[in-house]
Amino acid sequence: GCDNRFEKEFMFLKMRPLDRARNYLVEYALGKGFDWILSIDHDNAPNQNPLDLCLLEKDIVFCPTPIIKDGDIRMNVQCQGEPKGLHEVDLAGTGCYVISRKALLEIPKPHFAFSQDDKGILRGFIGEDVTFCTKAKEAGFKLYMHTDYYCSHHHEVDLLDLLKNRRIFTPGS
Repeated sequence: GCDNRFEKEFMFLKMRPLDRARNYLVEYALGKGFDWILSIDHDNAPNQNPLDLCLLEKDIVFCPTPIIKDGDIRMNVQCQGEPKGLHEVDLAGTGCYVISRKALLEIPKPHFAFSQDDKGILRGFIGEDVTFCTKAKEAGFKLYMHTDYYCSHHHEVDLLDLLKNRRIFTPGS
């Protein structure tokens, strides 16, 4: 059902590049006077209601989400140990998160940016999420994730390749 604890406004952005879309959302929310942003990427599906995270009295909370990195599937967070529940992290991806108005006002703009050199060329692939986490920490904010709020992360796959690898169907047989 619908969560009546908060007034909500839904926005579906198809803007590219991604850092531009995330910054647009921030500016829109600040202009409207919103207390929180909850952002969920189109390919993420939270297993719990992430609006709960707004009630934890933390300014920035991420939902852990599996990603593919260096040919391996792992969670989109960097932290010490194997955390349970609400846990401080060093870095997290922005597939699903909540950020308070306070944090948005104090973190330098642009909040999200792909890392570029002085000629505007991308440096490796340092995503907008890394830049945001770095700026947030430099502004004095702690980053959190909550392990009870995992997200599914949906990717396209080559079904023929899956079939070949499972030997359900072999072309030419």
